[in-house]
Amino acid sequence: MDYGGFLGVQWLSRARSEKPAQRVTVTPAPEVSPCQPGSVTQFFPPGPHDADILTAITAISGDDVWAVGEQINGARVDPGGQLALIEHWDGRSWTIVERADTGDGNSLLLGVSGTSANDIWAVGRIEATNSVATGPEAPLIEHWDGLSWTIVPSPQPTDHEPDGAIGLTAVAALAPDDAWAVGSYSIFAEGVASANRTLIEHWDGGSWTLVASPNVDDQSWLTGISAVFSSDVWAVGYSGVGFGELSKVRPLVLHWDGRSWSIVHGATLGDEERFLYLTSVAALSADDVWIAANKGDGILALLHWDGSGLATVDISIQVRALAARSAHDVWAVGSGMAHWDGTTWKEIAIEPPLPEESVFTAVGEPRSGDVWAAGGLGGPSGNLGYSNAREDPFAIHRCAD
Repeated sequence: MDYGGFLGVQWLSRARSEKPAQRVTVTPAPEVSPCQPGSVTQFFPPGPHDADILTAITAISGDDVWAVGEQINGARVDPGGQLALIEHWDGRSWTIVERADTGDGNSLLLGVSGTSANDIWAVGRIEATNSVATGPEAPLIEHWDGLSWTIVPSPQPTDHEPDGAIGLTAVAALAPDDAWAVGSYSIFAEGVASANRTLIEHWDGGSWTLVASPNVDDQSWLTGISAVFSSDVWAVGYSGVGFGELSKVRPLVLHWDGRSWSIVHGATLGDEERFLYLTSVAALSADDVWIAANKGDGILALLHWDGSGLATVDISIQVRALAARSAHDVWAVGSGMAHWDGTTWKEIAIEPPLPEESVFTAVGEPRSGDVWAAGGLGGPSGNLGYSNAREDPFAIHRCAD
């Protein structure tokens, strides 16, 4: 098992052109007109550097949309260093918003979720240095109160390896006093470089606290979370057994019932899959959960949990991220954009087409029927890798039917 990519996010080391480390920029927006049913509008939010990508997006309203990600800072000591990127849509234009000060090290945001215009959470990780993929590391949690982004303390497990990997990959906010964040961290393990464990934290309105979470196999990671309500929360990821040619990656699904996290047994496709990483989840009920999966070798798939088992679902796109409003309104993005109406999956036409190598990395919960998605443009990538979509960020807005 290789943790160097940090849950599928590659850390680039190639040099980039020198540009300011932080600035506020407004991108010219297409002429904004009232939504026409089913219409699709493309936006290209400002990217402060030559290599930027949006990794998560959430829409509070039609004129209040947040997207987060990372930017390559070519002007820093290490040309491959990253800085967290936060952008906002106010109904007319996308603006880079000043992030909280994370110091001189690397920073990265992978998840964003909110309950109102003055209650937005973003999560990721920071490193004390700006060298590529080096520690010591810490979880990064930022909060928007309507005026500014600030860092909120994030607890670390006592068994975390001091120089090992640790970070948060996704967040789901239910209420001002109820939010969840998931990720993973490394511990020292006898006979191996390190072993990884699930990391779950909860916000109760006053502070973030660690919540006990199960692990399986030699190593365990969490990559996505979806909250139906306070006693029905789902988290997905994967576990690893063995090393090298004998290694095997298996799906991991956890559920919160209001009291504790437990493993959802039966969430597997069987032994025919040697590698099966779960990357995103959109839960609607105990028997209606959609999951994005990576089968290895660049094959991204869509799975569905019906309360008793996982099944692969036919869909015309490769799926990286999911969002859902109801059993008849589910969205998937990856190599393209598709919608589930309760009966069939239909790919959404985007005109004019995005460049062939475009990668969707995120889709926001369609609160009002409208949906926002985001990603990056870049070099061709057979496996829809983040590292191949780091030239310019893009956002897509589709109006409700």
